[in-house]
Amino acid sequence: MLKVSRSGYYRYLSAPKSNRCLENEWLSEIIKKEFHALKGIYGARRIKILIERKYGKRYNLKRIKRLMRKLGITSSIRRKRKGCTKSGYSNYEENVLGRDFTAKAPNEKWVTDVTYLEYGSGQKAYLSAVKDLYDGYIVSFEIGKRNDNRLVMRT
Repeated sequence: MLKVSRSGYYRYLSAPKSNRCLENEWLSEIIKKEFHALKGIYGARRIKILIERKYGKRYNLKRIKRLMRKLGITSSIRRKRKGCTKSGYSNYEENVLGRDFTAKAPNEKWVTDVTYLEYGSGQKAYLSAVKDLYDGYIVSFEIGKRNDNRLVMRT
C-alpha cells in the first residue's frame, strides 16, 4: 500500500539514529526532569529559558513545545484574579463626556475614580480622587480602608 520496498524498510530499521534524534531524546529527558522538579508549574517558555541558563544550550521554543506535547506534559494554568467589587447595572450613570476628556476652562469637567494601593503584607488602602480635566489638578482625594459609598461621599 505504501509502495516501500522490503529492503528499504529493513534498512530504515537498522540505520543508526541521527544526531538530531539523539539530541531530541536527550532534550526530552531534560524537559521531563526539570518539569517534575518544578512540580509542573513551568510552561514551554520558562522551560526554554531554564535550559538555556542551566545547560548553556539554545533551542527554538517550537521544538520545546513539540517535545512537551509528545511527552504529554502541560503546565498548570494560574487562575485569573477576581476583581475587588462587583456591582449591578443599576449603579451606572449616563456617559455624559462621550470619551471627550478635554476641557476648555477650569472646573468645566471633573472626573472621579477609586483605586486600591497594596502596602505591607497584602493590606489594601483605597484612594478616591476627583480630578479637573482642564489641567489635571486633583481637586480632592480621600484614602480609606474600605471601598464603599462613604469613602466616595467624603471625597
